[in-house]
Amino acid sequence: MKNIEKLDTVTGLPIYDSFIGIAREELANNFVPGHYVLIATDISNFKYINHIYGYSKANELLRDLIALISNSVDGNVSTCRTHSDHIISLFKYNGDKTAFCSRVDRYSRDFVKDNNRKYPSIMLHLNNGILFIDKYNDDLIYCIDKANVARRRAKGNYCVSSVIFSDDMMDKEEEDAKILAVFDTAIKNGNIKTFYQPKINIRTHEINGAEVLSRIYDSNGKMLYPDTYIPVLENSGKVVELDRYVMREAFASVRKWIDMGWKVVPVSINLSRMHFYESNVADNIYNEFRRYNIPVEYVELELTESLFFADSDTIIREISKLRNYGFKVSMDDFGVGYSTLNTLGTLPVDIIKFDKGFISNSMNNEAVYQILQSLIHVFRQINYDVICEGIETKEQEKLIFECGCDNVQGFLYDKPLERDIFEDKYLKKQPIQCLEG
Repeated sequence: MKNIEKLDTVTGLPIYDSFIGIAREELANNFVPGHYVLIATDISNFKYINHIYGYSKANELLRDLIALISNSVDGNVSTCRTHSDHIISLFKYNGDKTAFCSRVDRYSRDFVKDNNRKYPSIMLHLNNGILFIDKYNDDLIYCIDKANVARRRAKGNYCVSSVIFSDDMMDKEEEDAKILAVFDTAIKNGNIKTFYQPKINIRTHEINGAEVLSRIYDSNGKMLYPDTYIPVLENSGKVVELDRYVMREAFASVRKWIDMGWKVVPVSINLSRMHFYESNVADNIYNEFRRYNIPVEYVELELTESLFFADSDTIIREISKLRNYGFKVSMDDFGVGYSTLNTLGTLPVDIIKFDKGFISNSMNNEAVYQILQSLIHVFRQINYDVICEGIETKEQEKLIFECGCDNVQGFLYDKPLERDIFEDKYLKKQPIQCLEG
């Protein structure tokens, strides 16, 4: 009975306290620098398995993962489930870190691929934090903490399954915690503002849309810029909460413009890929949209290029569903490096938004310029709208015009503006945005 009590009833693994005892004994008696490694693992969106498929399927999924971990990598000393879907494993390995990580990545890919087919309404992802124990001073708990820090880094990056711990992550963890605290306070107290950056048609010189962006303010009124907090929110999963806030503000703005009888332009809203690892994202967005009773043609959803090329039928299905609801879907940051021409024509997208880096490179490289010009022509031929962002100089504007792109966005025309300033400048008097000749 004593042994049974020391086993997790769901997984059959040792309970956490037993794991600690086993691991400490192993490291105390046999530790060799560079030959032991801890892996902290969790499953993104595991809670939806419970909600949609039931606890029995969730437990089965955990047991499958544990079997995969044990059978795919040699040298397993012990593994335990700390809570929910969180697993910690100690391995003894041969010192080849690259080979070890390759095996972990391989079984992670297999697990995700197999189970996303098995549970198609949920996008699962495996997050591994790896700590190679090069020094050990009877500090196992601290080592586990480090592995978990790396695991949390992996959670924000759906392009990789595993992150190896490095010492600078501890300082970054503290910095991130401060930013998350500012965000929690800001969203609670309404200290998040939406800014609107106009999109311009360079042939008619008229505004034809606006991208909605966020700015967070701390308790002292200091503004945080997106490049400071967006990666942190992505990593923590809280970016979904921010996106929803911005979405509601954007919908409310369109409703206001209609009610006031002002000029109304479409608003484009950025959606993190984190949304698509939740269930029924398209339905949830549409249900929120319906509350504002605004025409769907005034809403554009911007998704990063990498999202369209994720290995997931679920993501493509949800994006297609958004388009079926009538939303325009834009592929943001085109040219960063994921797209392939043989698949572009089949993707559920209406608008291609060229990354500013692509535009900058075209200024000094004739080959890149020719590629840009050809792509714009091809996209227009197959009825994609095209917009170039990050236009900052008249030379860039001239280049884009010569390439056949009519729609632009960037500091040459205007910076992101607070809503009331944007309304005064562009909507109340329905002005024409005239560019300098």
